[in-house]
Amino acid sequence: MEGETEEDEPALLMAQACALANGAEEVLTAPLQLEEPRAQVLLGVEGEWKVEAERWYLDTGASNHMTRSRAAFAELDSTVMGTVRFGDNSFVTIAGRSTVLFSCRDGSHRALTGVYFIPRLSSSIISLGRLDKRGCQVLIENGALRLGDREHKLLVMVRHSVNSLYVLPLHIARPVCLAAKQEVAAWRWHVRFGYISFETLERMAKKEMVRGLPKIEHIAASARQLFPKKAKFRAQDPLELVHGDLCGPIRLATHGGRRYFLLLMDDHSRYMWLRLLTTKDQAAEAIKEIKARAKAETGKKLRVLRTDRGGEFTSLEFGQYCVEVGVGRHLSAPHSPQQNGVVERKNQTVVGMEQCMLKAKGMPAAFWGEAVMTAVYILNRASTKALDVALAQARLTKPGLSKLEDRRPMMLLGYEAGSKAYRMYDPVERRVVISRDVVFNESASWDWTEPKAGEDAQ
Repeated sequence: MEGETEEDEPALLMAQACALANGAEEVLTAPLQLEEPRAQVLLGVEGEWKVEAERWYLDTGASNHMTRSRAAFAELDSTVMGTVRFGDNSFVTIAGRSTVLFSCRDGSHRALTGVYFIPRLSSSIISLGRLDKRGCQVLIENGALRLGDREHKLLVMVRHSVNSLYVLPLHIARPVCLAAKQEVAAWRWHVRFGYISFETLERMAKKEMVRGLPKIEHIAASARQLFPKKAKFRAQDPLELVHGDLCGPIRLATHGGRRYFLLLMDDHSRYMWLRLLTTKDQAAEAIKEIKARAKAETGKKLRVLRTDRGGEFTSLEFGQYCVEVGVGRHLSAPHSPQQNGVVERKNQTVVGMEQCMLKAKGMPAAFWGEAVMTAVYILNRASTKALDVALAQARLTKPGLSKLEDRRPMMLLGYEAGSKAYRMYDPVERRVVISRDVVFNESASWDWTEPKAGEDAQ
């Protein structure tokens, strides 16, 4: 398409998809009756006309994502049934609903959730209205349609066709590995490491960093992603340069009321620190706390902090603090996140792992805080292509372990910082339990419908 940049990927607020079968969509007890009075669609007979499944129309009138291509779905929930009535009073039958995977140019996969399978459609439709409800910025001017996220970062740009329609060519992903069974050893390790990339697992296996990790070249080759060019500058010592980024506000707060997370990354070691925040103005204090802790652990002083120009990083108070303690500041140019690309890309990796972990087990979205902390914990102990050796070693501290009062089933949330223990969630008592005595059932999931759970954690 004309005017495409490296940011012009069909993300469209599509979460990174690693597990489709456990998507957290609402359970329907009655047939759907959808109204689409303004959707621009053409109808045909099932099986009639050859449809280009990769051509999706961005429709301002449609209320839902729809496609007639059964092949677009890796799996389909055929229990979702009903009808759709269009503006001309024509009716079509809904034959299912699920997630559609797309392949991006860098080899990664993105997902469009809640797509209805309607065999009689002659085109596939992405609802701009639904994207808008998810917080996507939609701008149409000068013959071009632009989609951006909440931070106004460009996600995709499409120019209108000769008939004034906005058509987005998308490549439907059909990787064999996505349909692999959980019993496959490589996929089991993929899940254990929070859906970290297969290339990283392959690298760790070759270096014999993890006992029992199998060689997985055959899967890694099909899932390998392209990496951007290396930065011109690379720090030679720990804390010589630290990259920082703030993510949020996240629509659904954690059980503790957090809506943001701060991610700092050391340029030399690629070690990361993450803090959950209630408000963005807490970022400055979090950076001060991380700086003090890092100095105590490494004996090194933070020399330069690189961030964007968000108000939490450019306040007079924080600027004065940096001057007083001798921390240099690097600020990226406005609307140029690629200048802070090291932490921006890692931020996307963390969020992608968080979404995969929650969706794979059907966990409520309010557990995102636990998931991002677990993702960072895993990444800090995994291999990175930027280094010839493993990342920062786990700090050995005396663990203050709690004892399980019961031996009933619980859910793994992650790992307790500073302890050789797991963070477990008791869905019945609705509380977090810290324990080292755990036996895992990796194929099980909790039924969140009976009893109701996950609404609050102590």
